[in-house]
Amino acid sequence: MFELFSFAREPAPVVPLPTPGSLWKHKNGNHYVVRFLTNDGGLRKGHPVDVVYYTQGYENDPAKQWSRRLRDWSRSFTFIEATP
Repeated sequence: MFELFSFAREPAPVVPLPTPGSLWKHKNGNHYVVRFLTNDGGLRKGHPVDVVYYTQGYENDPAKQWSRRLRDWSRSFTFIEATP
């Protein structure tokens, strides 16, 4: 006799989209603040959306500014809080 198994996956957790001013924790433990998104809405073909962010507490330090493709964001970041 055969048993039936369900291979249905559990729904993936909903990760909020990064918005300007939102706070995120990187897997390395550092906290980062989103500055803005580039090409928001993907209006220009061939120009993917990037998240521009900085290390919390270093808003004006050019050496602490970063960017990452939006499609790769949730791989390393965990949402902490929205814009205060």
